[in-house]
Amino acid sequence: MTKQYAIDKAKIYFRESNRSYFVIQTNPNEYEVIDKPELEKAMAEGGFRRDSIVFSIEGEDE
Repeated sequence: MTKQYAIDKAKIYFRESNRSYFVIQTNPNEYEVIDKPELEKAMAEGGFRRDSIVFSIEGEDE
């Protein structure tokens, strides 16, 4: 999906659940929305570069 569309989806998800969401760049023109548990899992597995986060919206995660 496009960068702007992914950002808009992250905002919608945040409004619905008040959880943290991140937009990451997966390819040069591809973006994906993930939540905080998915981000933490990807970071623990080592298959994630922090500089690929292009947008984040922080909520009240437990």
